[in-house]
Amino acid sequence: MIDALFNQIHLIPFDIGCPFIDPLAVDNKEGISFALSFINRLKEECKESKIDILGSAVSLGDNKISFEKNKLADNMICYAKLNYNLYCYILSNGIGVFVLIDFDNQALDLEKHRAVNSQNITIAAAYQKKLTQSTILDKYEGADVLPELEQRMLNFRKKCWKIVNEGAKKKQIKHIRKYSGDIKYKTQGLSYVLTIHIFDSKTITEKEIDALLFSNIYSSVMDDSKWETINAALAEYTSNIKENVVTPNSKVCFAWSGIALTLPKLLTSYEDLLNNSCICSLIKMELYVQSRWFIADNCMDNVNKSMSCSLESLQRIESMVEFYQAELDNEISANMNTLSKNLLKQIVDTSEVKKLYKSVINQIHTQRKIKEAHYADKKSRNRLIANCFLAIFTAASLFKTTLDVWRNDFDLKELIVFLALLVIAITTVIWDYKNK
Repeated sequence: MIDALFNQIHLIPFDIGCPFIDPLAVDNKEGISFALSFINRLKEECKESKIDILGSAVSLGDNKISFEKNKLADNMICYAKLNYNLYCYILSNGIGVFVLIDFDNQALDLEKHRAVNSQNITIAAAYQKKLTQSTILDKYEGADVLPELEQRMLNFRKKCWKIVNEGAKKKQIKHIRKYSGDIKYKTQGLSYVLTIHIFDSKTITEKEIDALLFSNIYSSVMDDSKWETINAALAEYTSNIKENVVTPNSKVCFAWSGIALTLPKLLTSYEDLLNNSCICSLIKMELYVQSRWFIADNCMDNVNKSMSCSLESLQRIESMVEFYQAELDNEISANMNTLSKNLLKQIVDTSEVKKLYKSVINQIHTQRKIKEAHYADKKSRNRLIANCFLAIFTAASLFKTTLDVWRNDFDLKELIVFLALLVIAITTVIWDYKNK
């Protein structure tokens, strides 16, 4: 194992397929009951895999649930320890987020990739980030660098989806994001990886951090023949460090594609991470934003690419997305400390998650109008068929009456009743036509 050059924390979201707690529901009994059942079933499923299911949501009554306090996640149903450096947090909105904490530069420990360690630290960091992300998302053409962890994540996702599918079949929960909560979605349920870089403040400069986060000079970093060119470009790079959050012992810099954090010394264990308030707050805010980013992204896929999305499901998805958009517009809570507020503001701004929600809502509105028009056309065709049957039935019913009139078998009283009913029927048809 090589000496750690830096730490990287990878956040990898996936969709479980349904929210446990629906923020728009008047009654959340169903969701709360299923959340508690989900935790118990997950514990059973994970026994043989030696995966620890920790934390637990607690029902406080008919329509309330209590979330266990956790340093890394809010509104967490439970979390799983899959390995000493791999955890998964199951959030109440139905998104699971794997947190992979690479203390040891695992991807660079293989013989094939060790040469990058002799390069500038930002080249090594950019190389490891791309290598880890691409192997997790099955985009790397070589051998996977984290095969055991990838398999653990896949098996865990399968267990979550299995429990939700069983719950949906038993009508315990509504599977409203079925398309994205499935192994067939994108990369076996995964869509993207967000990486947080952690550097020892003594080993990197602001200029190097700025180049790592905001320049495109590392686009070809996976090609070792380009490293000399990258080093030359880095030497000429002009720093234009963006707004960041500074604490007494750390500095956090934000970009759309990732985050860089400097500390007096690197992390060596999960306990080190939990004891650092800045990193804990950063991960907690990222879990909040990334879970909502992923919801917006996969809701669009559920609407556009799922052939079984009904108008009712579409309207429910639309209402949920609008709720989360409003929540993001008022994301700063009075209960947050100053550090959390500053971190959350920067994450929301740099991730451009608000722009994503506006785009998604506009597209969902369009899809809803198309589906409503389709339903109206279908309803119109069904009405035509129904009217044809009604006309045939009416003609058959009136045949005998008309025949009796023709044969003078009607007395005066029956004739008056018949004419009165005929006038009422014609008036009803005209009134219905004018009011359509």
